[in-house]
Amino acid sequence: MRTMWCGRASQLDALQDSSLALKIRRLAFRKIRAAGPKYASTSPPNSSCRKVGENRSARRVTLDGTRFVHHLHLHKVRIMKLRHRLFDLMGGQTVLAGAIPGRKLLSALIAATPSSEAPTPAFLDFAQIEIATASFLREAVIGFRDYARQSPRNVYPVVANLQQAVAEELDFFVRARSDVLWSCELDAGDTVVRAQLIGELDPAQRSTFDLALELGTITAPELAARFTDQRIGPTAWNNRLSALASKGLLVERKQGKSKSFSPLLEIA
Repeated sequence: MRTMWCGRASQLDALQDSSLALKIRRLAFRKIRAAGPKYASTSPPNSSCRKVGENRSARRVTLDGTRFVHHLHLHKVRIMKLRHRLFDLMGGQTVLAGAIPGRKLLSALIAATPSSEAPTPAFLDFAQIEIATASFLREAVIGFRDYARQSPRNVYPVVANLQQAVAEELDFFVRARSDVLWSCELDAGDTVVRAQLIGELDPAQRSTFDLALELGTITAPELAARFTDQRIGPTAWNNRLSALASKGLLVERKQGKSKSFSPLLEIA
């Protein structure tokens, strides 16, 4: 009887979370539409997140700790940058601990993150967060990154404004998983400063990532043709680039029958 009740309680919690997430998401879309489509930007197409952040004419809409920043680039395609303030989303808590609170934040992040036609950075702003445990980071941060990169939402999570204790805990955790995340500082005007990687790439992925930083937008066939001395075929190059995109480090775009890849941010 106890097992049956626990099972029903879990189902009820899941239904309540789903209902709340749906309501939050609908409210977010209403606020975005109400803000209007008239935005201006001098950022070039496919510009880096740093350049997008420097635009002061973009319209900002804030909803329950999430800031939606809209821009319009030269091809009239609306792109959006998201800033999720964890301090607000977690009700003013400065210590984030435990898997269950991490999963609740994950649900809130998913609900507050709409799909985008253009690649969209989603900043997880840790400002005012003093401590975050590994179990919380696993469920909230890694969970959101994996969800975003496996879903068709075209969103690339970035952790921002980490205090030293949180940065050390996250770095230790992702290194133990052989994982990597983008990290940066984000000012009040949504400008990216001091972007860097947290964690460590294996040598093959690191060399491929460095090539992307050096060359900008690249494709697997281009790398195979350019570095024939390495005897790496297009398929192997594509596997490396796709692995970096799955971690959210590179932006993946369709380019004819192939795909192009470019760094999400610029290394400081």
